[in-house]
Amino acid sequence: MSAQLDKKDLFKSTLILGFITFLSRILGFARDMLFAKYFGTTSAMEAFIVAFRVPNFMRRLFIEGSISQVLVPSLSKQSTHQRLNYLFRQLITLIGGISLVVAFLGFIFASIWISIFAPGFYNDPSKFALSKSLLQVMFPYVFFISLSALFSALLNRFERFFLPAFMPIVLNLCMILFILYTSYFNSPIYAIAWSVLIAGILQTLLFIPAILYLKISLIPLIRKPSYCIKRILKRLLPGIIGASVVQISLLLDTIFASFLKTGSLSWLYYPDRLNQFPLGILGIALAIAILPKLSNRSITHVQFKQIVNWGIKLSLVITIPAACGMCVLSYPVLTTLFQYGKFTAFDVIQSQRAFISFGIGLITFVLIKVLISALYAKHHTKVALKIGVFCILFNVISNIILISILNTHELGYLALAISTTLTAVINAALLFYALYRYSHFQLEPAFFALIVKVLLASLIMSAVLYLVKGESSLWLHADFMQRVTRLVWLIILGIACYFMSIFLLGIRVRDFKNH
Repeated sequence: MSAQLDKKDLFKSTLILGFITFLSRILGFARDMLFAKYFGTTSAMEAFIVAFRVPNFMRRLFIEGSISQVLVPSLSKQSTHQRLNYLFRQLITLIGGISLVVAFLGFIFASIWISIFAPGFYNDPSKFALSKSLLQVMFPYVFFISLSALFSALLNRFERFFLPAFMPIVLNLCMILFILYTSYFNSPIYAIAWSVLIAGILQTLLFIPAILYLKISLIPLIRKPSYCIKRILKRLLPGIIGASVVQISLLLDTIFASFLKTGSLSWLYYPDRLNQFPLGILGIALAIAILPKLSNRSITHVQFKQIVNWGIKLSLVITIPAACGMCVLSYPVLTTLFQYGKFTAFDVIQSQRAFISFGIGLITFVLIKVLISALYAKHHTKVALKIGVFCILFNVISNIILISILNTHELGYLALAISTTLTAVINAALLFYALYRYSHFQLEPAFFALIVKVLLASLIMSAVLYLVKGESSLWLHADFMQRVTRLVWLIILGIACYFMSIFLLGIRVRDFKNH
C-alpha cells in the first residue's frame, strides 16, 4: 500500500471519526448547558464533578486512546485469526476480572477515593457524604467501560472506527434524558449518577454484535498467561501513564481545587468540557486513525515518517486557528452556552480565564495524541513512562507554586489551568525529542514555512474577530437566540477569514503530500 493511498484512507477515517465526535460534543454541550442551568456552581454540582471524575477519568483513559494505544499494536501483530481470537479471550478474562474487582472495591471504599481526589472536602462533611454516595452509584461503570475499551481496541485494529466513536453519544444521550427527568428523584443530582451507570451497560451491550460479526469469541479463557499477555501487561501500566499525562494533570487539578473556594471546580470543569470539543474532533480522532496504520507489520520507515508528518501538519493547521479563536471568543462562547439559571455573569468571567489557558494548550494537547501514537506503534512505552512521570511531578510542583502566587488574588483555580497547559507543552516537547532520538523521526523541510503561514493566517483571523465580536454587555443582555445567531456568524466569519488567508498565503492541498 502506498503512502499516498494511506493518506487518503487516513483523511477519510479522521473525517468520519471527527464528524461522529462532533455530534458527541454537540450533545455534550447540550448536557453541560443543562448542568449549568439546573445546578450552576452549587455544592451538589461540585460533589458530582468530584464523584464523576473517577469513572470519567477511566472513560477518557480507556476509550479515548490510552488503552487502545497500548492494545492496538499488540493485536495488530497477531499473524492469524486463531491467534488473535486466543489472545482476545485471554484479555477478556484478565481485563474483565481486574476491572470487576476494582469496581467492587471502589464501591466498598468509595470514601477513600473521595479522600484521594478531593481531600479538601473534609472541611464540608455534607459535600463529602454526597460525593461518596454518588460515586458508589457510578463506580460499577468502571467494569463496563473497561470491557468497552477492549472491544474498541479490537474494532480499531480492524479499522472499524464507527462504533467506538459512537459510544460517547450514548453516554451524553443518557445523561440528557435523566437530567430532564430529575423530578422523579428525591435528590436531582442522583439522576445524573444513575445515567452514567445505565450508559455503561448500554455501551457494552452495543459492542457484542459487532465483535461476534468478526468471528471473535467472547467466552473468557482461563489459562496461564501467555508470553504475549505478559508482554502486554509489561507495557500496559507504562503505556497508560505515558499516554495520560494531560488527564492525570486534570485529575490532580481536582485534588488541588477541592481546597479552594466553592466554584473553583466548576470554573475548571466547564472550560475543560469546551476544550474537549476540538481535542476530540481532531486529536483523539487523528490518533485513533493513524495508530493501526503505524502499527502495521508491513509499514516501512519512510511511510512511518510520512504518516507522522502528515498527522503533525494536519493537527497544527487546525489547532492553531482553533486556539486563537477560542481565546478571542471565550466570553461569547461561555455566555452563549452556560450563562443561564444558576450560572451567573461572575461565573462566566471566572471560567473565561481558565478557558483561555486551556485554549492556548489545545495545540500541544492534540500534538501529544499524535506523538504518543507514533511512540507506541514502535513499542517505546518505557520512554513514554519516564516522560509521563516527569511531567506529572512538574505538574504537582507548578500547581503548588502558582497557587501560592495567584490564590492571594482568589485565582487559585486559574493556577491549575495554567499549570496543566505548561505541563502539556513540556510533555509534547519531550515526546517529540524521544521520537526523534529513538525512531530517527524528522520533520519535512517545508514544515516550518507552512507553520509560519498558518500562524500569520490565524493572527489575521483573530484580529478580525476581535474587532467585530462586540462588547461584553452586548452578549450579557442578549437572549438565547440572539447569542446563538451572533456566535454562529462569528464562527463562520472566522473560518472564512482563516481559509481565505491561508489560500492567499499560498497553502494548497499539495502541501500535505510528499514530493
